[in-house]
This record gives sequence, structure tokens and C-alpha cells, in this order.
Amino acid sequence: MIEKQFDISFISELALREKQIQQNYRPVIAVHKWFARRPGTLFRGLLLSEFAGIPLRESFYQPNCLQGIRVADPFMGGGTPLLEANRAGCDVIGFDINPMSWWIVKQEIEHLDLDAYTCTAENLRTALEQKIGHLYRTRCVLCGTEGASVKYFLWVKVIPCRECGTEIKLFPGYLLSADARHPNKPGAPLAFTYHHNRIEAYYPIAVAILDAGLVCSASLPCPAEMGASIHINGTGSSIVDTVLVCRSTGTVSRTTLAASPADVARLIENDLALLRRGNVKPTPGDMRCIAYGHLIRLAIWSLRHDWDKEKNTESRIADVAKWIEHFGGWSIVEGHLNQAGNKNTAADYGPLFVAQKNDASYKSEEDDVSFYCQNPASACGMHETKRIFHKI
Repeated sequence: MIEKQFDISFISELALREKQIQQNYRPVIAVHKWFARRPGTLFRGLLLSEFAGIPLRESFYQPNCLQGIRVADPFMGGGTPLLEANRAGCDVIGFDINPMSWWIVKQEIEHLDLDAYTCTAENLRTALEQKIGHLYRTRCVLCGTEGASVKYFLWVKVIPCRECGTEIKLFPGYLLSADARHPNKPGAPLAFTYHHNRIEAYYPIAVAILDAGLVCSASLPCPAEMGASIHINGTGSSIVDTVLVCRSTGTVSRTTLAASPADVARLIENDLALLRRGNVKPTPGDMRCIAYGHLIRLAIWSLRHDWDKEKNTESRIADVAKWIEHFGGWSIVEGHLNQAGNKNTAADYGPLFVAQKNDASYKSEEDDVSFYCQNPASACGMHETKRIFHKI
């Protein structure tokens, strides 16, 4: 299971290295640019943690063949999770409302004749340079040279309105997703990455998980952004994503069911220690986002019994916000970290915390608490029985 086998230190080190060399490392996912691609290392780690059945450090470099396992990505985007699942031998199903996403993933997965591709790509590059190369020139902002090549522009066609002459952009629409359900088999994991600098941005995530009748069984940190990105470099903002693992049936470790902000602080200390073992230097923004992941996970766990998805959206979001406020938000958690002498600033990203518990305490089956949902849309129950696993 991901909750037991995922190795934060090991995957963090590999993911950080993958993101750092992205300007030179161009695997098949570089067939076309896509927004904020997450490292393939992370998704390979999640897959093998769930299905390989042996420690992740042993399975990661093996030629795994996970035949008979089906992996679905309802918002596949650039297709990185599907590619990693396909490489491991899984059957894959992907969905996306964006037709460009479909085209990109199709090209990534289909067989490629390298000789024919190289020849065609060179002919295309030459033809485009001759025809429109002059449109992709500008003055270099560093040396002032005229005619510097531009990497890319965003082009949008426009037409004038026949009635008033107003310029209209020919853009198909702004719908990001439709109100459609993609069912998950009981016990199968729904895993996705998320980070944001404001806790309020996590509230709709919690509402959606609770509405679906799922429990967030783990929140795991992993590097995802490039620290050199323009919007991140030098700001102390987060480069770490939280991987939220959700199930309708399964187990959670008692050690992760924090009862107070002080307990959450200890979980954060453990996460940061594991990240540093993977050569990640957490920023204040990273600490904050890790805390948000734990707080939202705990809110989902606590609210699941009496959750009423028939309330209006504003009321459901308010219920999550009230629970966070009552439990104690980031400022209180941060206070406990600072009381222990663990203060951090944007100028000091060195080692700060020491894990309070060894890894073994997170592996003990005696510490497991089982949960289940009688149906995907109902409230969850809790019981002490043998763990139940299902594949997607």
C-alpha cells in the first residue's frame, strides 16, 4: 500500500534531480509542452508502492510487469501518470476535456519510427523557419541584439463583430471540467498532487473528497516544481506538492491521526526530516503546504461521519473552515514548531528538525485503524477488521 511502502526520502531525491535537469532531459513527455508537469518519478513511486509488494527501493529499478492492473486518470493533462503506468505494464485509461491533451498523450504512447521522425522533424523545422521564422524574432533583453530567436508565443485568432466591430477572440471556451463522475472501485486508491499558499484553496478539495464518500488516508510530500521557476526563485514559496491518497476502504496509521496542533507539528517534523534525507532543502512555504495537507486530511477524517453533501456549497466549505479553525490552523502549528526552537526564514533553508519517531512506528500493522464506506456516496464507518485491498 502507498501508505506503508511510499519512501519519501528516496522519491524526493529522485524527483528533485528530475526537475533540476528538465531543461536538458527530454524524455517522450517532451513531445509537446504542457502546464506544470509533475515528475514521472513520483507517479512511478506511487504505482510501485501500491502494487509491487516489496520495498520501493528494491522495486523501483526492476523491470516490473503489473499486468491485469488498470490505472485511470480522469484529468490526464500531459499524461505523465499514464506513461509511468504503461511502462510498468498496466492497462491505462485517460480522460480530459481538452482535445490537445488527448493528442499529446496519444503521441506519447504510440509507437514511434525514430528515423522517420527525425527526417520529418528536420524538414518541418526548415520549412517553418523559411515561412514564419521572421515572426519569432525579438530584441534580446540581455545583450540588446536584434533578431534573437523567441522560444514561443501564444497566438489567438480574432475577428470583428459584424454588428459593432468589437474584436472577438476565437477561443472555444473556459470550461475546465464537467460535472461527471469517474467511479473508483472499493479500496482502490485515488491519488493526486496539490499545493497552494492559502489554506482556503484546500477547502473545495476536502468538500469534493467528502462528497465522493472517500477518506484521505495519507498526505505525502514530494518535490514537484522547479526552484528556478520565475514565480518561485528566491521567494521561499513551496516547490513541494502534497500527494493526497484517498480510498473508500482501507486503513490509516494511528500515528498520523493527530489530536492537536502539537501532534501535527511532529508529523511535519518527520516529513521534513525525510525530505532532507532526499537532499531537499525545505522552505517556509514548503512547511506551510505540508501542514495544509495534514490539516485537510484530518478535517476529512473527522467530518466524514456526519457529512451532508446535500447542503449548499457555501455551507459545506464553511464546515471545513470551521473544523480547521476549531482544531487550530497553521499559525498555531507554526507556534509549536517555533516553541521547539525550529525557526526558519527564507534565507535559511538548512536542516532544522529532527524526527521525533523512527520509521518503524509508521509501519506497524498494530497501529492501523480500518475504515470503510458502505457505498461511495454515503458516510464512512470505522472498524477493526482485516485490511481489504482492491486494484483499480
